Amino acid sequence: MSMSPSAQAFVDKLTSKGIQCEHQDTVDGGDLISVWFSGSEPNVNYEILIVLDKQETSVIIRCYGIYKVPKNKRTLVLKTLNQLNMNYRWVKFYLDEDSEVAAGADAIINPHTASDVTYEMVIRTLNIIDDSYEKIKQTVD
Repeated sequence: MSMSPSAQAFVDKLTSKGIQCEHQDTVDGGDLISVWFSGSEPNVNYEILIVLDKQETSVIIRCYGIYKVPKNKRTLVLKTLNQLNMNYRWVKFYLDEDSEVAAGADAIINPHTASDVTYEMVIRTLNIIDDSYEKIKQTVD
């Protein structure tokens, strides 16, 4: 299956910015695009997963494995994540079932706005995650 026009436009935009990515089809006919970024902290990297639905009406952006949280620090981290969620309206942080900090954003798109909106949301999500990393790390360490 080939990429939707919206996904292709987004991949073209990434390529024009010198950002490499990988594409896979989703089981329901959408597009999954993976992008890797280096964080501002040494040896910190983020994989951003972008899912554009097959109707080309929405995009889901997720980043998993931001920081591993020991069981005895979960309550403290949840308080920090709640504070981050109050500080940033575009991205929501949560603790996943693997006890790792994850983050996500969602947006409504259409074929005319998909490339620009998705790119803006990915960069915004990345910057918010990277800006929040130190606060999360300090809570755990």
